[in-house]
Amino acid sequence: MSRMREEKKRKGKFGVRNSGFGIGDGSFMPNSPPRAPHVEDSAFRIPHSAFAGGFTFVELLIAATMIAILIVGLASHLRGGIRVWQRATETTETIQRQRVALDQLERELAGAIVFDSRDTAYGTEEGRLPAPAFGPHELRWFTVSPSATSGIGSVRYVTYTCGSIDDTAGLWRTSQSVREARLPSTPATPELVLPGCLELTLHYAYLPSDSAKPLEWYPEWNDAYKELPRLISASFLISPETNRIEEDASAHVQTRRVERIFSIPVGLLKKQVTPP
Repeated sequence: MSRMREEKKRKGKFGVRNSGFGIGDGSFMPNSPPRAPHVEDSAFRIPHSAFAGGFTFVELLIAATMIAILIVGLASHLRGGIRVWQRATETTETIQRQRVALDQLERELAGAIVFDSRDTAYGTEEGRLPAPAFGPHELRWFTVSPSATSGIGSVRYVTYTCGSIDDTAGLWRTSQSVREARLPSTPATPELVLPGCLELTLHYAYLPSDSAKPLEWYPEWNDAYKELPRLISASFLISPETNRIEEDASAHVQTRRVERIFSIPVGLLKKQVTPP
């Protein structure tokens, strides 16, 4: 009997609490409702700030500043890349135009001929031919241009000069047949072959008085209607930035010179008796 009492006391001491049952004396005893466990001091407690809605004004201001700096940096790099690409494209196109124009001039000089060696055949009257000339800033001569269809060459009167026409500076070319050249009333229409050409400077090779010395170069060729120069040195002053002559002479314009030597196969190398 005493053993059973001790067993009941032991169960009442270690019985389940807050469950609604009293086990100490074996009877049903309603207790207070169960409570939720406290988590204030738990390691898994979530901070209160994590449940706060939105961002503060300072956080938004910092984020907007960082995004603006990033956009400005990317835009500057993009603008620099586009500028480099544009300059490279413009330089390539300019060099290509120069090559095409100078190659055309070289072909027409290679076909140069003496059309009529009589000085009376040339003049400004109708029915006469315009005189060929190889001057310091202009080229005028007769050349044989092959036909692309028939293969038979035709003689044409060609001129090249650098200047400004309709406020546009460049290397201008005219081409006329012999019949058209005899009619001063029908002037040739100039064709722009090299934009931006501001000046054309020409020199012609002469044999030196002493054969041991190099060739001598003079800015004029005498008797162009009956003798053609063998070598021509041409210097082109070109402005790659603009095709127009600046009205203000003091304005800074980036220019550069392109030099090339042309050859006329039927031309002569003679001595210059009286330099012009």
